[in-house]
Amino acid sequence: MTITTTAKENTLYVALEGRIDTISGPQLERELSGAIDNIDTLILNLEKIDYVSSAGIRAMLSLHKKMAAKKGSMKLQNLNNSVLSVLKMTKLDSIFCVD
Repeated sequence: MTITTTAKENTLYVALEGRIDTISGPQLERELSGAIDNIDTLILNLEKIDYVSSAGIRAMLSLHKKMAAKKGSMKLQNLNNSVLSVLKMTKLDSIFCVD
């Protein structure tokens, strides 16, 4: 998985490409955990993500929890049908803000 970040004002934009699986899920969480300390909004662009495993969902939930704990927000953008169906099946589409 490729992670590209851009910070603008109090927002961190993250473009992801590839798969979020048992290897890349923890990598995503590690790389972004420190980066979200000084932001109010985290936006994950999932346009180029074609697969999300349970480890990927765990990483996104962990980031969501960290943002909520500091009164920030996290948004998921540009989900393809397979990723969106995983979120709907697990009912996480009601937890995450999905654009």
